[in-house]
Amino acid sequence: MKDYFKLEENHTTLRTELIAGISSFLAIAYIIVVNPGILSKSGMPFSGVLTATVIVCCFCSLMMGLYARNPIVVAPGMGLNAFFTFSAVLGMKIPWPVALGAVFWSGIVFLLLSVLNIRTYIVRSIPKPLRYAIAAGIGLFITLIGFANAGMVVYNPATIIGIG
Repeated sequence: MKDYFKLEENHTTLRTELIAGISSFLAIAYIIVVNPGILSKSGMPFSGVLTATVIVCCFCSLMMGLYARNPIVVAPGMGLNAFFTFSAVLGMKIPWPVALGAVFWSGIVFLLLSVLNIRTYIVRSIPKPLRYAIAAGIGLFITLIGFANAGMVVYNPATIIGIG
């Protein structure tokens, strides 16, 4: 195992990597419940989404570690599931199976962009401040959804958002 994962070359130990893996899992474990919670609002069955979330996270994280030898946990993005549910399905009234098909085809396009290394050029063409602003905007959008679900903010016809 030391040779396969190049532990000594990377100045780490099996114990350190195990502790890092457990703490990484604990840091993202909320996704197991939050992802199905958000997607079930689109009409998708909670139990099916929960099962798919666990299987995909497990498989992709194992592949990232065992095949790519990169100790990164892979899980669904909270921004995409919120966009899928609240913007595409509930906002634009797209049926969830149709929206899910669009997600599938966008994944194929993204895979092609990555394999052909076009994605790197696209990302580099976006100025860093704009990249940071997009990430912050997605985070604020997810925060707003959380506040609305908790009842901390409500719809107000005068200001769009009011205190709950």
